[in-house]
This record gives sequence, structure tokens and C-alpha cells, in this order.
Amino acid sequence: MKYLFIVFLLGSITLSVSCQDTIAQPTWDDIEWISGDWIGDGFGGTSYEHWSKPIADIMTGTYRHVSDGKNNFFEFFTISKRQDGSFVLMLRHFNPDMNAWEDKEGQLVWEFNGKTDDSITFGPCTYKRVGEDKMEIELIMQRNGKKDTEIFNFKRI
Repeated sequence: MKYLFIVFLLGSITLSVSCQDTIAQPTWDDIEWISGDWIGDGFGGTSYEHWSKPIADIMTGTYRHVSDGKNNFFEFFTISKRQDGSFVLMLRHFNPDMNAWEDKEGQLVWEFNGKTDDSITFGPCTYKRVGEDKMEIELIMQRNGKKDTEIFNFKRI
């Protein structure tokens, strides 16, 4: 009897831990609202972002940062649904001359880690729907050893 109790207790602890670690994955319906063209602020300039609709389990996107009439950098990114049903956002940065910031195998990989009815989070980046035609992106970064948050306010164009 004591043996059965221990097995039951260990099984309960294991089940509890594995349930806490499991995050319900989104569906494309939870994500595709970000598709389209957006203009906003951020990093002291103007931000342009474009997202495609999901095709073959991938959304593709681009970002352009402009200030003082000059392109500062670009990003190319994807949100993908993996075969196991999980979602991931991957991105690369580029200088205006198209030289990549990250090395050949060094794209940023941000796992899905939460959603609400009006937001979705991948790694340090949260996309928040603010009405039909507005979006806020909150990006948490490490700068000079300190945590810093940049907020981008976009409107659909």
C-alpha cells in the first residue's frame, strides 16, 4: 500500500509539472490579424512592417526603419507552424547594403510563449491588437547589461 501511494504521489507531481510547462499553442486565426501593411514609430524613427497571410503554414514579413530620410536597417522574418503544431518566429537583421547582422546560421529564434484574445507573444516580442487598425509591439531587449523595453505604435495602411 505504501508503494502504491508513493507511485501515485510521484505520478501526480510529474503530471502537475508537465501540465504547467505546456502552453496551449495558437491557431492561425489567433495570429493572422497582423497580416497587412503597417506604419508606426520606434527607435526614434519611422517603422514600416508588412506581414503576409499564412500560406503553407508560414507567414513572411519585412520591417524597415527610417530616420532623417535614411534607411537604417531591415528585418526579414517568418512565423511558422512546425509539424508538431508549435509556432515559432524567426528573424534576421540587415544593413541597407543587405549585409546580415547575424551569421549564416544565427537567425533569432523566438518560441511562442503566450496569447490573449488580442495579443500574441514570441520570445521577448508581444504583438497587441489595439482596435481594428492599430497594433502595439512591445520588444524587451538587453542593452548595456540592462533590460530595456521599446514600444512601437502602428496603424494599418
